Amino acid sequence: MRGNITPADIWKSLHGVLCVHKPRDISISTLKRHLINAICEGANRRCSPVEIPQIEMPVVEPHPISQAPVVVGLRKQPNYDFHPLVVGQPFRKEDIRVEELDYQQPASSGLCLLGINDGCDILESLRDRVWVNEYVLKGQLGRGTVENKIRGKVNQQCDYGEIFLCFF
Repeated sequence: MRGNITPADIWKSLHGVLCVHKPRDISISTLKRHLINAICEGANRRCSPVEIPQIEMPVVEPHPISQAPVVVGLRKQPNYDFHPLVVGQPFRKEDIRVEELDYQQPASSGLCLLGINDGCDILESLRDRVWVNEYVLKGQLGRGTVENKIRGKVNQQCDYGEIFLCFF
């Protein structure tokens, strides 16, 4: 059985760096937006309901002769300063900051390193480090597609003989 978790407990865990798989044909901004929406929905669902405190409000009636307001008693009512319909949900999209380590084109797929809230400050130190990169290129030679899209319709085919190494 899960214990009650407060929004403060969840907020403390929303700092750091995480690795997410980015499918192709999805932009990095769309991926970040989906991630933020999922975090907000899950955290708001997970939070225990807010207990609304009761406050005592004076009951005021006019004096029968002078018509001056007179306190005749006290009445308990909910304090709407903390009501969810007044202050909103504990987690909002505007409160969560997500940044990527390196930009990826929408046509590419692979792992993305994302920083959340205070984890975004760590990304700068990660960028400054020298990383050994290994790239594997896979492709189909002799085929051309409409607008050179990955999933485009093949509209050209040709034979090829040799592959030359050239630098641009």
